[in-house]
Amino acid sequence: MSTDQSIYTIELLPPDKDLPFIQNLSEIKVIWELQKTLTTFVLTFFVNRCFNFWDSVYRSAREVQGKISGFNLLLATNVVRNQDGTHTTESEQFLEEVGQCTRLFHILFWASKTKRFSSLMSDEGLKRMESRGLMSSNQLKILLTMDIPNEQFHSAPLEWMMIRTNQAMDENVLLADNATKSALLRELMSLRNAYANIGNLIEGRMPLAYGKIIVLYLQV
Repeated sequence: MSTDQSIYTIELLPPDKDLPFIQNLSEIKVIWELQKTLTTFVLTFFVNRCFNFWDSVYRSAREVQGKISGFNLLLATNVVRNQDGTHTTESEQFLEEVGQCTRLFHILFWASKTKRFSSLMSDEGLKRMESRGLMSSNQLKILLTMDIPNEQFHSAPLEWMMIRTNQAMDENVLLADNATKSALLRELMSLRNAYANIGNLIEGRMPLAYGKIIVLYLQV
């Protein structure tokens, strides 16, 4: 038994441009082409700026780590040692105290720049860190009584690092020659400039040109 199969062909004709519906679609096409061009440009510009912002913050964050490491390296190589090259008891205590201030500075600084860790700057967060051994009870008391915004708490450990270093020089635990003093101050000031740059980048991450482009885009 055979079945005949008929093949039907449909001839596709272009739409009549005189029809009102087709005319409306043509106007939509013009708008779409214009919007597509602007959208592509704005998104490309935005992605490029985002990458540049990320790269700048990343480099500054690495610079902060590098300056902290450089400061601690100078301390570790210039403290007084025993005859066999090991640290004296006073030297070890000094390095531990500065190291603790360094860690506290790093924690409070990033807590001031990220919403995720901002709770660490609250009274409860500070007390929790004290209970975990990240700061002493005396340091906690000082931070809670300081008359500065919580976002600037990290400046206190930074000062403690240099104050304790000066004390170590006076106690002959750390070399007190002019070259060592200059190198330590230079590293600390470079550290301050590095972390301050991160705040500047975050506050000014939206370029003025991008804002103008968005306004023009919305007007269209």
